[in-house]
Amino acid sequence: MLWLNLVKVNLEELAQKTSEKVAQINSKCKEMKSRIAQLEAKNQQLIDEKQEVTESYNKLSAEFNVYKESMMLLKASADKGQALKFINQMVREIDKCIALLNK
Repeated sequence: MLWLNLVKVNLEELAQKTSEKVAQINSKCKEMKSRIAQLEAKNQQLIDEKQEVTESYNKLSAEFNVYKESMMLLKASADKGQALKFINQMVREIDKCIALLNK
């Protein structure tokens, strides 16, 4: 009889410890799910930022190409005053884009 009581007590202790471990695992699982959600949100934010930077880069690259072409026009143009105005306009637009990127 004493032996059965010991087995019963041991089984109850084992059940209690198992229940505590399951609760700990569930808690960790909830923490991990929360962390995953945070990381997924951060990942999406970085993807969006990368897209914005890529678009800005492409726009600046195109404007830079226009600037290079205008420099060639300046060298070859008989009307340097008009070419200078065009270049100044391009430089102002590039400066505006750079200011937007710095925001």
